Amino acid sequence: MDIPAELIFTGSAPNADRQVRRRAAAGELRRLHRGIYTANLTEPLEVIGLRHGFRIAAHLFPGAVLSGRTAREMQPVRAVGSDGARTGPGFVFLCHANARRKFSLPGLEIRVIQGAGPQPGDFPLLGLYAPSVARALLDNLTPSRSTAGVSRTCGQKGVEEWLDRLGDQEGEQHLNRIRDQARTLAPQLGLNAEFAVLDRVIGALLGTRDARLESAAGRARGKGLAYDEAAVNRYTLLAAALRATALPETHRESESADGRIAASFIEAYFSNYIEGTRFLIEEARHIVFDGEVPPQRPQDGHDVLATYRQLINLGARAPSAVDGDEFEDEIRARHADLMASRPENDPGRYKQQPNAAGSTVFVSPGRVRGTLRAGLDIMGGLDHPFARAVFVHFLVADVHPFVDGNGRISRIMMTKELLAAGLSRITVPTVWRDDYLGALRALNRHNDPAPIVRAFSFAQRVTAACAAATTDEAISAWASTYAFVEAGAHARLTLPRADVRIEWRNGIPAPAQYWSPGAAAAGVPDGFLRG
Repeated sequence: MDIPAELIFTGSAPNADRQVRRRAAAGELRRLHRGIYTANLTEPLEVIGLRHGFRIAAHLFPGAVLSGRTAREMQPVRAVGSDGARTGPGFVFLCHANARRKFSLPGLEIRVIQGAGPQPGDFPLLGLYAPSVARALLDNLTPSRSTAGVSRTCGQKGVEEWLDRLGDQEGEQHLNRIRDQARTLAPQLGLNAEFAVLDRVIGALLGTRDARLESAAGRARGKGLAYDEAAVNRYTLLAAALRATALPETHRESESADGRIAASFIEAYFSNYIEGTRFLIEEARHIVFDGEVPPQRPQDGHDVLATYRQLINLGARAPSAVDGDEFEDEIRARHADLMASRPENDPGRYKQQPNAAGSTVFVSPGRVRGTLRAGLDIMGGLDHPFARAVFVHFLVADVHPFVDGNGRISRIMMTKELLAAGLSRITVPTVWRDDYLGALRALNRHNDPAPIVRAFSFAQRVTAACAAATTDEAISAWASTYAFVEAGAHARLTLPRADVRIEWRNGIPAPAQYWSPGAAAAGVPDGFLRG
């Protein structure tokens, strides 16, 4: 749609104005307000008024400055219903040097208070001015009453939440710069009392002053534990789903030393494969048991060996049995060991830059510790060991606290929780990679925890059924489930079958029928073979 043609303003030329009024009388235009018409004859006037709120406000009050919550949200402010949906007209709050007015249009309410015009740092926006962040924060600390469910300002609680996000995005030193700018602006705006509040709030957020904070986000940052609210909401959903589901009591793996070795080796192999460290199973066996690391791939070999070493020496205490400091110390120590051959990945240190995988953006660096602690608090309310294991896995994977190695660390912590309770571990084989990642994404991207609970329950059944007394037996059992091949039309994870004949091709074991001509389309995994 041609936006400039959708709205027509009168008052600039008498002849043009008469033509507009004639068109309106003929039904070619519709009137939103005196002097404001639209050529859009199909959409509701409320939709048009809301869409062009700033342009209409600029026509009525040119040069006015956005104020209160409009300055914070940079769009007309609407009430929020009980279901979280925005409803009702949009409010545009303005500050103008020579006006104090109210205007009501279809879908739009314009409220103007008298105050200072544009100041240094304010910038032009669609015929209006948007205030600097410092000015907007001061303005939002002024008292206001709610109108039709919408208050002009967001108050101290909203300011704290805004500053918390700014500290995360720009660094905490940015808050000091904002405070310095606000100190200069406050006398010119007559907002000295508001600056005193802002000064206390920023000091408390930075941990340099003792002042009462009103928001949970602000209190967390003041303690040095800023957290990701959306992530914590996901953890709450997962915990609720785990508590509401009949969870499995899958028996523990073989208690023999050889059985523990076999299970740890298989898990280490698959845990690295799904992260892109790909060896043939026999190559991995030589790395782990014979110390034969391929000279051309020393870092990859170390990854497999370090993962196995951690799985075979998990320690006695479950992740749920330690406090927050001990939990953080453990995952950092495990990461330092896992990434010892990859100094570029900052072994043992939390990430310093944001990380993402596809369209999944993980918790930002400044919120890692606080989000982990908030998640651990939620995990403390789970009684079932399977629930705690799945939860701790998702927590570490979702926060993604390190540059690399997050998936492996999260699965190690899950295994530790399960084995401490005498339950079977959960191994993620090659063929099940897409199902596994899809279950994690369902919660991370769509707030749906159900796939995780279903998928991990099934994977645990398969893992328990594949428990074996020796590594050879474990490989055969897993091969009968199609574990070592990529998923496709001819390969999906199944429970193991003793009557299945295993055939090896190019170093990959799978049921013989997988290699039959009718299954040729599944092929050999791309990038799997050596060379």
